[in-house]
Amino acid sequence: MPWPSQTFAGVFSGNDVCLISGTNSNSITVTATSANQVNIANLYGSGKVFYATVSNDSCYIQPQVYNNASGNALMQGSFVMFNDTIKLSIIISSFGQEDRCNAVLVKSQ
Repeated sequence: MPWPSQTFAGVFSGNDVCLISGTNSNSITVTATSANQVNIANLYGSGKVFYATVSNDSCYIQPQVYNNASGNALMQGSFVMFNDTIKLSIIISSFGQEDRCNAVLVKSQ
């Protein structure tokens, strides 16, 4: 029997629309790592891997610190899946600034 998290696995592409950084083309890779957890590679174009917890048709990205070009940043958010499309919402906080991004990403693989 497949893990519930495997329904989220794949490569998803589309555009992020962010308050500070504007609109950017983005491609993320979601990998099932356990029954209720996935890893998300390249979220916010960071080149980093973040983990998320699966609950029904949603994934929750718990707050995670990562190193970016200007120092440390905090990433958190969630996404919901409908068929082969995910609706992503993330918040990136760094040095008192907060970028909020939304995206609709379509599964390409």
